[in-house]
Amino acid sequence: CDLERPGRPCIERNRKVVAPPSKAQAQSSDRVVAFTDGAFNHGFAGAGVHFRNGTFPDISEGLPPSDFHTALRAELHAAILALSRAAPHPTRLLTDCSSVIQGLERVQGLSTLELSRTRNGDKWLILRELCHLSEVEWVKVTAHRGIPGNELADALAKKAMWREVGRRSEPPDKIRSIGFFGCPNPGVVY
Repeated sequence: CDLERPGRPCIERNRKVVAPPSKAQAQSSDRVVAFTDGAFNHGFAGAGVHFRNGTFPDISEGLPPSDFHTALRAELHAAILALSRAAPHPTRLLTDCSSVIQGLERVQGLSTLELSRTRNGDKWLILRELCHLSEVEWVKVTAHRGIPGNELADALAKKAMWREVGRRSEPPDKIRSIGFFGCPNPGVVY
């Protein structure tokens, strides 16, 4: 990132690259700052939320095993968890999933009936309603680039997903990754 502090990870905000908010900026703001991430592997999914400055306890929640889970569904669930906890406070939600931000823009104009007919419509509907409860600033962060809050949310999501895997009889080392969302090494046993 070619900003004033070389070597710092970058965040893309509305297609403009900026440095991540400093600790002083986050502390001076009255906004809740939450990093969200989702993890997915062969029908197992987990969601992680890290709240900066300990505003709220971090969240690591697994989704029950299902053939309907996708990486996007895990990411949506993480955003829902963050906004459910933070509402009605103004929230800055940082995610490494551009599909959540772009998808939310697309579903804003859909009726409830139209939305219910879309893939993940149940999650989009909940997320859209939560966005109406408080002011939400969406920020896209780059995945796996050392942004501490994003790395913590990623670890919480993976931990939750593996807890769900552990509830099955198959040992986790027998389940191969088909691509954690944003995973740099798909196909590697984790």
